[in-house]
Amino acid sequence: MCRNPAGIPVSGPRNLLNPSCGCIPHGHKVIRLTAKERAVLHLLEYQKYTDSVEVPPEMTQEGIAHAAGFDVAHFSEYVRPLVPEGAVRERQAHVKGIRQRRKVYELTESGRMMAVRLRKGLMSEIVRVRDAQGVHEATLAQVLEIDGLQASSLAVLLQSMNGGVLDAATLIPKPRSSLVEMLAEAPRVGKFVGRQAELEEITKEGDGPRVFVVRGVAGIGKSTFAAKACESVRGNKNRFWHRVRPWDTRESLLLSLSAFLGTLGRPALRAVLARGDTVRATRLFREDLPGTQSFLVFDDVHEASREALLFFRLLVEAIAAAPDVHAIILSRTKLSFFDRRDVVLSGLVRELDLAGLDPKEIQAFWADDESPPVPQAVSQHVGGHPLFLEMLRAHQHVHSRALRDIRSFVEEEIYEILPQAERRMMKLASLYEIPVPRDALLADPGWSHDVLLSLSNRSLLRPVGEELYEAHDTIRHSFAELLTPSERRELGAFAVKELRQLGSKASEAKDFSVCINYFSNALRLSASAEERLTLWESLGDVNQRLGDLPTILNTYGEAIKIAPGPEVLARLHRKMADVLLKRGEIAASFAELEAGLRALGDTVSVERGWLELFGCQALNGLGEPERARKLGESALTLFRQFGNLAGQAWSLHSLGINAFRRGDLTMADRLYRTALELAQRVSDPELTVELFQSMTGLQFFRTEDTEKVSQAIAAMEAVPGSLEDPFVRELFFRARSEFKYYVFGDMDGAARDNTQARLAAAQIQDWHAVAETEFLSAAMSAGIAPRKGDFGEARRGMEKAGEIYASLGLRLNHMNSLFWKALFSAMDGDREDFVRIANQITKTATEERLLPYFDMISGLARFVDGDSEGARVCLDRAVRNAEELRAKYGPGIWGLAGYTMPSFCYGVVLRAMGLEREGGEQIKRSLELRRRNRAWIAQAPDQERLLLRGLQRMMRRGVDRSRTPMEVPRKVS
Repeated sequence: MCRNPAGIPVSGPRNLLNPSCGCIPHGHKVIRLTAKERAVLHLLEYQKYTDSVEVPPEMTQEGIAHAAGFDVAHFSEYVRPLVPEGAVRERQAHVKGIRQRRKVYELTESGRMMAVRLRKGLMSEIVRVRDAQGVHEATLAQVLEIDGLQASSLAVLLQSMNGGVLDAATLIPKPRSSLVEMLAEAPRVGKFVGRQAELEEITKEGDGPRVFVVRGVAGIGKSTFAAKACESVRGNKNRFWHRVRPWDTRESLLLSLSAFLGTLGRPALRAVLARGDTVRATRLFREDLPGTQSFLVFDDVHEASREALLFFRLLVEAIAAAPDVHAIILSRTKLSFFDRRDVVLSGLVRELDLAGLDPKEIQAFWADDESPPVPQAVSQHVGGHPLFLEMLRAHQHVHSRALRDIRSFVEEEIYEILPQAERRMMKLASLYEIPVPRDALLADPGWSHDVLLSLSNRSLLRPVGEELYEAHDTIRHSFAELLTPSERRELGAFAVKELRQLGSKASEAKDFSVCINYFSNALRLSASAEERLTLWESLGDVNQRLGDLPTILNTYGEAIKIAPGPEVLARLHRKMADVLLKRGEIAASFAELEAGLRALGDTVSVERGWLELFGCQALNGLGEPERARKLGESALTLFRQFGNLAGQAWSLHSLGINAFRRGDLTMADRLYRTALELAQRVSDPELTVELFQSMTGLQFFRTEDTEKVSQAIAAMEAVPGSLEDPFVRELFFRARSEFKYYVFGDMDGAARDNTQARLAAAQIQDWHAVAETEFLSAAMSAGIAPRKGDFGEARRGMEKAGEIYASLGLRLNHMNSLFWKALFSAMDGDREDFVRIANQITKTATEERLLPYFDMISGLARFVDGDSEGARVCLDRAVRNAEELRAKYGPGIWGLAGYTMPSFCYGVVLRAMGLEREGGEQIKRSLELRRRNRAWIAQAPDQERLLLRGLQRMMRRGVDRSRTPMEVPRKVS
């Protein structure tokens, strides 16, 4: 019987092939690990996922068996006994990449202690290692300390056991580039000769031009030249490539670049474009581009519309202030977006006209060609034109006068000799204005990959990216002119079908920019009014996910022009209303809702239900509960009439929110529960999770029963598909983080969930949700600020959240963030920053729901400025306004600062004045209003003490009024 490193006796034969006993040979010594021990060591690596909702597949039976080196059929024999022994716990959880919840396994506390002892005993064992110095012996502990090693102790032991010698290089992953590359439309670079001087100029750093406008005739090699330049800066620059289409606009080009900037950690531009604020987007683009270390390429800019050319003027202006950014702009024609000052005076822009290859470069082009050499006269005849040379290479150096014109050459020397299948495939390819996968070129069952390969070998089709193909524009136009009307109808119908399918797949994959290209290409080929209507509407739906407001309204507007009946027309108006409603454009949204209702007239339609439902949601937000209730009930009646369960569920949810805000909590609870039953019947995980969130908030508001909250969280976790859809995953993690923070005061758990919510929100580009997670993160930072000694992190977080709220037009949320940042500045005693934010608040807090913020900050500012009486008047008014607003708009669950903080601020100021009793009463009142916010209750004593101290410090620093002037109004009513 042998013993393992922990001294535990192990029985069984000394056989390395025995799956229940893994041995590590070393000299005369054999180390044995049972399958149980290997499984325990493996699970030790995943302790951080204990009690997590979503876990990696390594914690399933298959994952454990694979890592521990035995067949999964033996799992019940080797590992399951550890459950009754109390070393391992079995539970159900979501597994990454698997749709259904699965059984997963994790160590108990006793199992963890056993695994730690076992691993500690292994650390001194000797293994043989191969590294840069050759093969030598080392302890397991020394191996695990190798720089860059990313492997578990079990993986190291198993590799040593199986291979005899441990190869350290295989356990050190190759470093991944942190640079961003968006090059899906860039052509592959094959043989490249010449252009060296131009390449050096374009890619060099330092002073000199940074915007290069490269012109040349079709086929001269502009795209290949730019792709080679991109290749040259690989590893040093973030690279971006966009091929301009005729349907591109200034907004779509900005949107494309905003995705690139967002990946670089600069999401503000994307958020502003979602709002449709192009003026602010222009400013943000100029601010965000510097410092990105980017290399940008825009191909086929001669296709740009007059409107799209405005983007390139903006690009030049932005690059002027971004010395680390270079851009290449490719065009067949002279462009008008820059002027002589950019070229001559600033030296920012450099124009390059690509000519044909010179004789030496042509010789280099033919250097490895195995065919007979091309006569010099022919080489001179084609003028060193790269596309002509490629055609000569591909077509056995056919020498024809037709080479003067590539189109004539295609017709006279290529088309005639192509087999019928290849002719037809090229005609189909001529209809695609964007690269497409192989299947989109196989319209006929008789065509095969061999046909595609033959066309590629003839240089008629060229590969793009990994799996796409396209025809060069010149060749594409040539074959397009050879299409007969019947071929255009037949092949066009196939192309439209393929493009629509590709667009749908891209939309499902959340690749919305590519989706737009597919649908736009299909729209230019479609002859059917019905098909065009579908494509315009689909384009509107996709742009809605991207947030390009002007384009959304334009595409739905085009669909409206050809809408065949009242229901379709109403649906399109409803979608436009939804877009506007989500962006806070209530008046414009109501106009679209009314237009939809007018289109329906007396028609009884389910669309009327959706229009009325959105009207209910808008009125709920505007604080008109009675009108909202009537519309919601009417919508519910219609949905019941048509048997539309999804509509009924959403209507009941909106009516529940309405009842809660009217103070009818019993009715709200009943409506939520009925909605939940329907949402589960129609398998709508988003609505189901949202309902659990609303119901939990309501239950806690009524009973403050934390056990009910725990049960609700468990129910949210159990919703089928809740963590598979990123939209629902973001909603779930954000809801759970708020409950953990506000209800349980669990800072660590809330922080982990909040991070998960932020990652999901960034993935789906939901910037409102990103702002919510930033706000909560800042609130949590404020909770630990007293121990750290300053509120710097909390202030930065509130500022970041506020910027996103402002860009989305969410004025109430923006004001809430501004107020908290001002309060944290006051707690830090930073008079200058406090005054700056106070002035900003008093200038912008003009709406009814923002007035408490105006009064609160004015009261604090007056107190700091020495006007105690004015401070009392303002803060007293803030308290009264907050009471009226709570009665009108509903109490909320956690409460915005404008509802619950006036009493707190008033109490602190009164205590600073020496009025302890009055101040204590106000603070007690504030704590009662916020009693459900457990985190705030825990932090309140520190916050009160720090705010009091900060106000006093700012008063002492405010003697010199010229240094930090207060601009808040001096007169109070």
